[in-house]
Amino acid sequence: MFKKIVGFGDSWMYGDELTEPNITATNIHEVGLQHSSYRERNCFLGQLGQHYNVPTENFGIMGGSLDSAKWTFLYWLKHEPNPEECLVLHAITNSYRFSHYNPNHVQYLNDPEWNRFVHSSWPDNQFENLIKQQTVLTDSPELRQLRYQEAVLLFDGVSARRDIMTMQFNVFPENYTFELPTLFGDGCLKSRTTDLKPGGHPDETGHKKITQHLINLIDPAIIVA
Repeated sequence: MFKKIVGFGDSWMYGDELTEPNITATNIHEVGLQHSSYRERNCFLGQLGQHYNVPTENFGIMGGSLDSAKWTFLYWLKHEPNPEECLVLHAITNSYRFSHYNPNHVQYLNDPEWNRFVHSSWPDNQFENLIKQQTVLTDSPELRQLRYQEAVLLFDGVSARRDIMTMQFNVFPENYTFELPTLFGDGCLKSRTTDLKPGGHPDETGHKKITQHLINLIDPAIIVA
């Protein structure tokens, strides 16, 4: 049995738009600070932790990519003393997204030390022209498939070598099929709920539905095994 659940992915893993009803914030950084406890309790990762009575670590990133999922996973591996005692969940985001590393990235009070990423999904950032050029010059079905394959193989291969319990699942529909023991391809998270916030992320009910779906995957795959 695992002693902690660690999540990697994008805003669906992070729990974007989960805000406590009686608290208002004026900007995205205040939202991150004032609603963090509520978000961490009500996102599906937090609910899984409550269900199995274990702590959680959430490395989900709003607007994150497969690049940032890989980088945060490697950061976690470097700093986690007992990875073999953890259950790792990789919520696989859209393969058209990508990220850059910015050593001079401005960090706010709610930013973790590792977060110096700039994502292609972010509008109006200082990397905007670079992201536009990269998209125009390189975006293709072949590159998207390579990104997807690289990410799922990294999580799968490192987990096998380090004896880490790992489960990977798509957030959005993808056409790529790979036979990996850690990859669960029975639909995507988006297909599991229509209970969404205005920005397209699951609401509290939506996260409960996703939580139950994941419990149905975890119990036979991890606990019984």
